[in-house]
Amino acid sequence: MKSHTAPVSELPAVSRRREPRLFNEWLISVFPVSANGPAVVGLRDIGFRGFALETRQAVAPRTRARFVFAASQGPIVEADAVAIHCHLSLRNDDIWISGWEFPEQPDVDEAIDRLVDYVLDDLSLR
Repeated sequence: MKSHTAPVSELPAVSRRREPRLFNEWLISVFPVSANGPAVVGLRDIGFRGFALETRQAVAPRTRARFVFAASQGPIVEADAVAIHCHLSLRNDDIWISGWEFPEQPDVDEAIDRLVDYVLDDLSLR
């Protein structure tokens, strides 16, 4: 029996994320507060279960770090996160993209919800 598979370029993109992400347009700032946190260039996106960072150096998977997230005149959230993956940016050879996940932290889950809701409300008023 002959297999009929589409070329990779014709296959639809499928997200592996468990929750949707809000693409950050400089609305949320992030700062590492633990010694092993990466030097952050920018926050690419954030969601209820994780976020993606742009950094100058690769981040090893399973790296644990603590971060502060802040929205302009909005809530400030401090949370632990674990790096899940890291790869070189396709657009810039000097930038690494790392995906981070928030471990189960009930109080942090609520705080991230409030932060993302605040940003979404702010966007809807523009």
